Amino acid sequence: MKYALPMVMIIFMVSCKSTKVISGGTVDAKLSSKSVIKAHYQNEAGFKTLAGRVKISYSDGETSQNVSVSLRMEKDKAIWMSAPLGIVKAYITPDRVSFYNKLENEYFDGDFSYLSDLLGTEVDFSILQNLLTGQAIIDLRQGKYDIGISNESYRLTPKEQDVLYKTLFQVEPKNFKMALQQLSQPLEKRVLE
Repeated sequence: MKYALPMVMIIFMVSCKSTKVISGGTVDAKLSSKSVIKAHYQNEAGFKTLAGRVKISYSDGETSQNVSVSLRMEKDKAIWMSAPLGIVKAYITPDRVSFYNKLENEYFDGDFSYLSDLLGTEVDFSILQNLLTGQAIIDLRQGKYDIGISNESYRLTPKEQDVLYKTLFQVEPKNFKMALQQLSQPLEKRVLE
């Protein structure tokens, strides 16, 4: 019995060892796309709630806006965003999107079709949550990717691009979070970045 506790501790420590790929914050040209994708999912943020500030840039070709917003999130349940002085507020759940814009006296309460139309691509709660937490908007484990190095990050491009959509992902070597995600529709001349 006196050896049971040390044995349990040793088994626990061995079974809980980290398997994350660490590159010290610099690009390792020897890593494969599969290794980078694996590290990306191993470094997924494990949180219940999250609070912070986010800078959002939007351009529709005619106008562009940059705004910093306060962000609160309860994983898989709700996202709250608020611009300074409460000028714009948004509340997003897996079922609905609602926002209020004091400047233009606009209010919306409905499903994700409004955001999908605004962004030019299908959007749901998990895609939005992934965007805000640095995770890929699609499951990278489902495809095959070529890897390159661009702007001191890993550049992942699908071996076979979709006819309607072109995708590009850049992954930070320091934490394996998304540095850039780009979904473009060349025929429609739309880019979500």
